[in-house]
Amino acid sequence: MIAPAAPGRATGRTCYSSVAIAVLAVLGPKELAEAAAPLSDAARATGADWLTPVVRVGAAVAALGSLLALILGVSRTTLAGP
Repeated sequence: MIAPAAPGRATGRTCYSSVAIAVLAVLGPKELAEAAAPLSDAARATGADWLTPVVRVGAAVAALGSLLALILGVSRTTLAGP
């Protein structure tokens, strides 16, 4: 029997899906495919230029959190005994 997904995962999937659909609706498929920073471009396209630095800081924090989690996981794997 497969266990149901945790509520946090479902919320995360819903959030990511909503952002992806919104950015696709704002930029369109061609511009989204060519975008180097799609969330910043979407904020700029909606006229919310003030939001661009907030998006960039959020991306930096998310990348740092992911990197720290990766470092923690690798260190635990390396030190695991047989």
